[in-house]
Amino acid sequence: VSYEFGTLVAVSILGSLMPMFYALHAPAEVAHDVDHGVNHPVFGAQAVAAYDTAYQQVLLIALVVALVAAVITARCFRGNPKGAVSADQ
Repeated sequence: VSYEFGTLVAVSILGSLMPMFYALHAPAEVAHDVDHGVNHPVFGAQAVAAYDTAYQQVLLIALVVALVAAVITARCFRGNPKGAVSADQ
């Protein structure tokens, strides 16, 4: 259940950040709608560039969170034994 919940949280948070970053970088005429913005005859190229920028920013956030989680996990388990210890030792 924790894997599914973690995936759900990640998708919902990162999926919410994507339109926010798109709206920050897209022209005002197409900032409200990603689907129609990238197909707009006048602002389409700028909307595609804004979408690419938003995608890169969301990926960067996901990368930083994953790296921080890996460092925290490595620190938490640094004294953990590497092999199995038998009962007669």
